[in-house]
Amino acid sequence: MTVRRRDLDENILEIIRLYQDEHWAASKIADKFGCTAKPIIDRLRASGIIVQRDRWLAGEEHYRWLGENGPESKRAWLMSEKNQPCIDCGLIWPSYVMQFDHVPERGPKLFMVNAATVKQKHTLAELKAERAKCDLVCSNCHVIRTNNRGPKPRVLRTHCNNGHEFTKENTRILKNGARACRACNRLQANKRYAESKNNG
Repeated sequence: MTVRRRDLDENILEIIRLYQDEHWAASKIADKFGCTAKPIIDRLRASGIIVQRDRWLAGEEHYRWLGENGPESKRAWLMSEKNQPCIDCGLIWPSYVMQFDHVPERGPKLFMVNAATVKQKHTLAELKAERAKCDLVCSNCHVIRTNNRGPKPRVLRTHCNNGHEFTKENTRILKNGARACRACNRLQANKRYAESKNNG
């Protein structure tokens, strides 16, 4: 599909909104309007928007999102948090040795706080909230802590994935010791029977 220039010009405000507010890449915006990325970039530049490629060509560090929720801002915060001594042994280690150990008494663990997490969609506020539930320790002390806690008690699920309760009548024990839901088995058997009947 060929997009006329006038159509792009008429939607320039939407293009700017998607690029600046929604953090869409120019290629993704181009897919939306059915064109290549070049006319999108040209119109952003004409509107005074500094696109990613211009930053890269100017020698600036390339990043996708701006502001405190951008990966570079979140990475800088993470490095500053890790640039502290281990609270157990008191030694200062390189940042890649330092880890955040979740303390269950401070709330449930929602996600891990590490270098991979800052690349995801978690905001800086969410990272800080999750960091508050953790202690900063080195990897050795982290392993010692985990070992001292012992194995986690196994919690048996009360319902299957489809919401059927694992009652005595509805539970079938497999050869490997796992539990199977009889209601789900009946539903699957009825579905296979209906499909074979329709095909036959």
